[in-house]
Amino acid sequence: MAHATGYAYDTNHNLAYVGLVGYKTSLESLRVTLMCGKSLQMTQDGLSDVSLIPTDKYEQAWQTMPEYTSHHVGFVSRLALPGKWEPEDLSAYLLIFRGTPDPGKELIQLFVERIKEALEVPILDEWSVVLWKQARSRKLVQDLATGGDCILGARIDLQADWKELLSELLAQEEISLTI
Repeated sequence: MAHATGYAYDTNHNLAYVGLVGYKTSLESLRVTLMCGKSLQMTQDGLSDVSLIPTDKYEQAWQTMPEYTSHHVGFVSRLALPGKWEPEDLSAYLLIFRGTPDPGKELIQLFVERIKEALEVPILDEWSVVLWKQARSRKLVQDLATGGDCILGARIDLQADWKELLSELLAQEEISLTI
């Protein structure tokens, strides 16, 4: 058992991020549970328990808590890290943490960066807001359940027909190839 400092998961309860504080042995046990692909149980006061399903790989950062016998660890899914996606991935995650000056703007920026690296077609920065709004309205991008130090998150469907969306937006002149 450990206390969560933050979390992010999608509608299917796939775990994109979790921050935990606890004894090192407890955190090590939870790390092994994640690495073995076993689900974690999250209990919140006043809410029903949530079973969190691990993705395939996590990056982790550990920090000793000064003046305490506890450690703080953050587990971030590979699917939420720029440059770590693989062609067969079905989705990617975007995470925004507390302290970000303009969280909404940063989320759109992360979205465009991730789409640029994942798609075979070029994406112009000028399209970011229109593409974001259209992707959200078509449910190609969906919000994550977040809490604690993770204040915003989204899941991008990488297997969606993004070329069709871009073609439609070009035909409707919502976006253009000229600057």
